Amino acid sequence: MSIRNRLFLILTLMTLVPLLVLLFGVVEKEEQEIQLRTEHELGNTLSKMSNELQALLDAQKSLALGLSKVPVVQNFARHAHSASAHQYQLLSQRLANFFLEYQAAVPSIQGLRFIEAGGKTLVKAKEGKLIPANFYDPDLKRAYVANQVGKDFFQSAVSTQEDVEISNFELGQVTTDADFCPAMLRYSVPIRHKGKLLGVFVVNMWGTRVDTVVEATMGGRSRKAYIAELSDNQNRDGIYLYHRDNERRFANQLGSSFRFAADIGVKQWQSLKVAGSHGKINLDNGRQFYFQKMRPYENRLTEWLLIIETNRDNILASTEEIRKSILYLLVVLLLSSIITVRWLSSRIARPVQQLATIITDYADGENSIRYEGKRQDEIGCAGRAFNYLAHNLERAEEERDKAANAALQSERLAALGHLAAGIGHEINNPLQNILSLSTLIDNYLMDEKNDEIKEDIRLLKQEGKRCARIVQGVLNFARENDLVSEKFDLAKLLDDTLILMKHSIEVNGIKLNLHLSDRLELEGDPNQIQQVLVNVIINAVHASSPNSVLSIYGQNIDNIIRLEIIDQGCGIPESDITKVFNPFYTSKKEGEGTGLGLSVSYGIINKHSGRIQLENIPDGGVKATIELPVSLSIKSVPSVQNTTVEFKHVG
Repeated sequence: MSIRNRLFLILTLMTLVPLLVLLFGVVEKEEQEIQLRTEHELGNTLSKMSNELQALLDAQKSLALGLSKVPVVQNFARHAHSASAHQYQLLSQRLANFFLEYQAAVPSIQGLRFIEAGGKTLVKAKEGKLIPANFYDPDLKRAYVANQVGKDFFQSAVSTQEDVEISNFELGQVTTDADFCPAMLRYSVPIRHKGKLLGVFVVNMWGTRVDTVVEATMGGRSRKAYIAELSDNQNRDGIYLYHRDNERRFANQLGSSFRFAADIGVKQWQSLKVAGSHGKINLDNGRQFYFQKMRPYENRLTEWLLIIETNRDNILASTEEIRKSILYLLVVLLLSSIITVRWLSSRIARPVQQLATIITDYADGENSIRYEGKRQDEIGCAGRAFNYLAHNLERAEEERDKAANAALQSERLAALGHLAAGIGHEINNPLQNILSLSTLIDNYLMDEKNDEIKEDIRLLKQEGKRCARIVQGVLNFARENDLVSEKFDLAKLLDDTLILMKHSIEVNGIKLNLHLSDRLELEGDPNQIQQVLVNVIINAVHASSPNSVLSIYGQNIDNIIRLEIIDQGCGIPESDITKVFNPFYTSKKEGEGTGLGLSVSYGIINKHSGRIQLENIPDGGVKATIELPVSLSIKSVPSVQNTTVEFKHVG
């Protein structure tokens, strides 16, 4: 696939995929969130409406119950039948005055009346006026306003066990000449004395209070709210108890066909009736009805259905605008991607091809070729990376050649070591013969009186022994053995090593300053430790200037033998101090060293569970510190390249 096509694909994916995710992920999720927020908001509104309506009904029930217990009402109820005509006239007048005064004080009361136990309304006040008693009951010997014995509300009040009986929410008396009769709620309170029914006290409350609660709960929202009735009475089932359009309310009384059940359909209505206390109905035309059921009557199954109507398109109008904007943006970005790809391909393809040509020429053997571009972008970075790679390859070849030369030098030194060991063995035999003969001569001249001869013989034996120790040191240093642990005195081993190197120290005019404590015994391989001492001391001697001092300190600190070898040379360059233990590293001229001494020494000390450290000192020179545990815990020697070695600059 060409770069142009790849760029087009990448840019298309980078621009279109996020927008598609935004379109089908974020927008869809936002729609769900809006639906949930709407459902939560309307659910809270319906719950608040239900609580407010229930509080209204409870307050009106309490009002009716409280009025029934007023003394003037109770007094009339107890003496309505037994009082004389004159007394009855006084009692009824007092009750009528009470009705008129209280109705004037509480405008929400539509009417008050008292019905005696036989169903005759004896006193009635309606809308601030006293209704005259135009009928007379000869048996009761009382005038009455109307006979309510056959009315449902009276029969329910007489038979109820509740303190207050609430009738259906309905219109008042409907007449043909009335444009509209306000709805009302009737509260009937049976009055009993010692179990005997004395009468029924009735309070009619204006239904506009219900309308006020609904409208106040909606708070001026544009959404529509309704109250419908769920009833086992087919005549009332599904009628609107509240609707903004008064003509749609109380279809059972007005003879109209307006019912909520008809508006949503029979199937939806039947499922709603068996649904839970709250929920939502979705119609195919986008209309949504959120509902909550409430039971206003304690002793009946009739329920009020509180409803808020919404429209799905109106709710999701904002997200639909976002959806359209994203689609327009998709088209614009697609066109922009095509234009951008054409421009970028001309800017990227040519430099990439040039870089590919450079790499190909280098691979074909043109090792001097380099990337010379000045670009600061990724292509320039790739070109400089190629230059870095080529430089490192050249350096690796040089280091490989150096390593090969060092390996060859190491082989030569190994051969020289074997030769030195052979020569040492050959020299050791005549030396032993010389020492034996000098001992025999010394014994033979024991009685000789010439002290000068005896002194010559003693010096001959002394120098012969010194030669023997030197030869033995060479043999021990040249010997290659596995680590063999034994107890030895580091101080004595150091003395033997210094005897071995005495000539080199004296030739360079170096003064030796030796400070060793008494307890320097430890476990380890003395031959390998001697090899370390030789390597470190040789480096110190080579780094020291003539007439300088080489100081060696040894002590036992908490069962750790600490040996410090301090020279007064020029020190180690800061750039090289971390490399001194690397194999084949050397600061000496070519042919003067292999760069293996300190690397091998590090391995030996590490195998003895010890630590070796080099540090520059402020006044010039290097301090080499070797720490070895008194008790040896042998461990395998890690690769020097993979081991962290401690270096520090003192001062």
